[in-house]
Amino acid sequence: MPELHHDFLFNPDGSGRVTVRWTGPAGSAPAPADFVRSEIERAVGIDAWDDVRCEAEGEQLVFTGTAWFPDATTLRFHCQGLHVSLLDFVVRGDDDGSVTVTTAGNTSTTTTPDKVPAAELPQRLAAEREKLAMARGFLDAMFGDLVCTAVLRLPAPLVGSVRGERVAPNAVAVRYEGRRLIGIVDRLMRDDALLARLLQEGGLESPAAALQLLGDQGPVDLRTGPGATFAFDYAAEVAAARERFATFAAELGAAAPTCEADAWLEHVRVVAAKVVLEADADRDLCPQGQNRPGVTLTIAGEMLAPALELEQAGYDRCVLADGEDITPADEWDRRCHFPKTTNDGRTVYLDLELPAGQSRGLAELRGQVLAVASQGTESHDLGFAELAAGAEGTFAKARLLSIETDDDRTRVEVQVMLPRARVLALELRADDTTTALEPAGYSCCNDESNLSYRLDGDLPADGRLVMTVASELARTRYGFELRQVDWFGRPL
Repeated sequence: MPELHHDFLFNPDGSGRVTVRWTGPAGSAPAPADFVRSEIERAVGIDAWDDVRCEAEGEQLVFTGTAWFPDATTLRFHCQGLHVSLLDFVVRGDDDGSVTVTTAGNTSTTTTPDKVPAAELPQRLAAEREKLAMARGFLDAMFGDLVCTAVLRLPAPLVGSVRGERVAPNAVAVRYEGRRLIGIVDRLMRDDALLARLLQEGGLESPAAALQLLGDQGPVDLRTGPGATFAFDYAAEVAAARERFATFAAELGAAAPTCEADAWLEHVRVVAAKVVLEADADRDLCPQGQNRPGVTLTIAGEMLAPALELEQAGYDRCVLADGEDITPADEWDRRCHFPKTTNDGRTVYLDLELPAGQSRGLAELRGQVLAVASQGTESHDLGFAELAAGAEGTFAKARLLSIETDDDRTRVEVQVMLPRARVLALELRADDTTTALEPAGYSCCNDESNLSYRLDGDLPADGRLVMTVASELARTRYGFELRQVDWFGRPL
């Protein structure tokens, strides 16, 4: 049974440290060193790690470590691709010195959903149940056996009622079980009154509202009294941890990205727009494939350096030309789920879904992009004793999955435990000659990449495959902003 445990200590400015313990079946997990390497390389919003360990305990693989983060809002652990949003928190310090900690996205929406007419309600209930039935299997497979616990330690004693168990005057322990989430889905499948109420309140469009049904396992909302002071000296602890972390990462061979200073995208502009003024999914009025009114806006901007990949992108604030703030409360709805770059890696472009209605343009659109760049490269012999299908190498747990020859061309498929974006090239070295292989497709799951290549002629058994990978990784958080433009980017 997978288990996640996070023990947080927050400062009033949102900085803090967290000790994590993640447990899962060892049989399906990467080797301990590969597990640690991927967690370090792909975590976001962390200044330093310390006391990192990963080892087998019976049939379980256990990862532990302490991480320091400058802003809880941007903290995201990789956890082998498993993301539990109930463990994302927002910390806010108020003018009187009080501090609040809430589950990310746990805010009320700024707009009231349209009421479903009584005559249409049975049809809507049936449609929503069809969606729930499709989602249940996925949720059960991903989260059914998952157990998460978190201890939230604030920098002053808590006031008011709390959700969870008080473990200290300033601390609460909360527990989330995937089985409870599946139980809610099952309840919605049979309880007409509950599903109708949630539908009328917008709960099926807002994950935060739906999660309130978890009761004592739902989103947290904690507050201290005024006058809270810093729980610890963040800068001093991070400085000490960074020295140890740099040595640890070098010994592990981890290309641990650093958080570069914030920058702004240059030449931000609108490159495409799709405006849907009217749509009605229930009547199958879906112009250009859209089932609800709104605007899909594609914006582009230039980065300071070519990016290997974009890890996050989205907008934080959207105000229409008539002054209406339409910023969705839930972070998921503000996110660009598939940010892209041009093939030179310098231009980023984002498709943003805006619930814009009849407005003629924007007063303000503001957001961020998190880009990973490489400042160096390394070449590694994959270490195959011979180039034959099934061979296992010595670098990045390499495996030679297949070799197929057709019409004097050979197709080679290689598996490595590396993010695909870090793999820059693969070469064949034989008889003092070097031949670059032509990329021919890929499939990836977390850090496991299956990469296909082509070359003219045969693959000699005594040849060597040498992979060029990106090193010296650095993250840059770019901001972007548009003001007073119509949907085509022209000044209002």
